[in-house]
Amino acid sequence: WSDNAARLAQQPWGGPRGGMGMAGGMRARGGMMLGAGGGMPAPAAAEGIQMFAAKTAAPAERNAALAKNGAGDKAGAAPQPTRVREFFPETMLWQPALITDDNGIAELPVSFADSITTWRLTASGSSRGGLLGGVTAPLRVFQDFFVDIDLPVSLTQNDEVAFPVAVYNYLKTPQTVKLELQRESWFELTDADGYTRSLDLQPNQVTAVKFRIKARRIGNQPLLVKASGSKMSDAIKRSIEVVPDGSRVEKVFSDRLSGKITQVIEIPENAIADASKILVKIYPGVFSQVMEGTEGMLRMPFG
Repeated sequence: WSDNAARLAQQPWGGPRGGMGMAGGMRARGGMMLGAGGGMPAPAAAEGIQMFAAKTAAPAERNAALAKNGAGDKAGAAPQPTRVREFFPETMLWQPALITDDNGIAELPVSFADSITTWRLTASGSSRGGLLGGVTAPLRVFQDFFVDIDLPVSLTQNDEVAFPVAVYNYLKTPQTVKLELQRESWFELTDADGYTRSLDLQPNQVTAVKFRIKARRIGNQPLLVKASGSKMSDAIKRSIEVVPDGSRVEKVFSDRLSGKITQVIEIPENAIADASKILVKIYPGVFSQVMEGTEGMLRMPFG
């Protein structure tokens, strides 16, 4: 894992025990998965659980920019832009095969996601002699100040909702924060308080602010909230699906590609604007169509 490492102790079947380090395999080969293990916004884990801080190269440099609220390191320096956190996968890494060296060590560079959470690292391995082993460990990603948006799974067109923005200030000093919702054409703000709010946060204070919007346009739409603090800043961008307010109608046509084929699809006049979609699939044979259905049946619900 090069610079991203929290070194995990090797088991006896993977060579000599060492310090903690992401040694993904046990001698010959192994696999590992990093999945979301549940959010941990608190600055400390539960008692008795050993945590490994996420020490990443690129993300650490990006997070350093979050500590600048626009003043720069020196007086008169240009303001530092706040990096927007927008990469939130359910499973951050899936590595089915990782070949180690003769000492049972392998390095795998990983760019961490933007989630403030505790990831669950699960690694399993096998040796040339057929010995098996595995390990599960928490991997904590944290910063002293951050915001989060609590959105529903989806909205229906013309829905009106007040979504909360949680603000976490784990700094040891108080700070004043300007919270701003970025204007977007797909929604209408119905909140009389406007797009910006001002908060005076105490050390280790957690609070929430609500913005009320009305969804106007359908599709996958972005939502960006910026929090500019006097000590540290953050920004988060999430997407939400706005579905049409109507009944779903599906029509399926099938044919064989032999010569020139023409198929006319009529969209009714009362169809909702921008809600109609056409999906074309071409199969080389019947077997490939059957395999597509089998893949969906075998897919694990957790990724």
